Amino acid sequence: MKSILPKPGPRAAGFTLVELLVVIAIIATLAGLLIPAVTIAKQKASVARAKAEINNLVTAINAYKQEYGRYPVPKDAEAIAAQAANDGNYTFGNNLFTTGSGQPYLIDNRGVIAILLARDTAPNPPNAGNARNPRKIKFLDAKDAVDSSSSGIGPDNVYRDPWGNPYVITFDLNYDEVSEDVLYREPMVSAVGGNNANPGFGGHTYNTTRSFFQARQGVMVWSLGPDGSATRTPTASTEPGAKVEPNRDNVTSWQ
Repeated sequence: MKSILPKPGPRAAGFTLVELLVVIAIIATLAGLLIPAVTIAKQKASVARAKAEINNLVTAINAYKQEYGRYPVPKDAEAIAAQAANDGNYTFGNNLFTTGSGQPYLIDNRGVIAILLARDTAPNPPNAGNARNPRKIKFLDAKDAVDSSSSGIGPDNVYRDPWGNPYVITFDLNYDEVSEDVLYREPMVSAVGGNNANPGFGGHTYNTTRSFFQARQGVMVWSLGPDGSATRTPTASTEPGAKVEPNRDNVTSWQ
């Protein structure tokens, strides 16, 4: 007589330890692939945003010039630019790249932004009583930042890029349509092929009298980019210094 064996019961619900480990390994692998891709995508979005903000800033500056016949800078900056050493140029940037010193509005872009936004900075310069924008026209449309370190226009009127660094702005204040930025004028930054032959990086031309590279435009705006850094003395390379770290990721109005 045949014995009847009991049928195996249904498998208990859930995963075995081995199956769980396999699933975890797959998730970890996918995360390892996705996280760098997401980081790169976010960085590209920030660069695109910086480019758009730079273009809007240049447009606002030129609109102000069209309205008033001059650039939106504090009077003190005009006086400093007129000195022979500066040849009519002025750069508002940060503690590393700037023409002026002393007052914060001579170092970073807060004075320019206060003028463009018709923000009365009384009793202090640079736009006390809206003296530099008497028609009180708001030329720039940009978001306000929650503090003085985030992107946007901070409570200090400094306009910062998506990485929290002030936008650098260089003006041609003798109105000869030639600008000389404190970083990009340097041969170590803008010379192509290791010599000062024209044209240099970004189409800049070398002024043999000044021994600097110059841009054929009235205003230049740029950002330090994702790494938040730049240098006048990059590592020697066959590429211009503008294309060598840490300068290579800078976001500029002319490129």
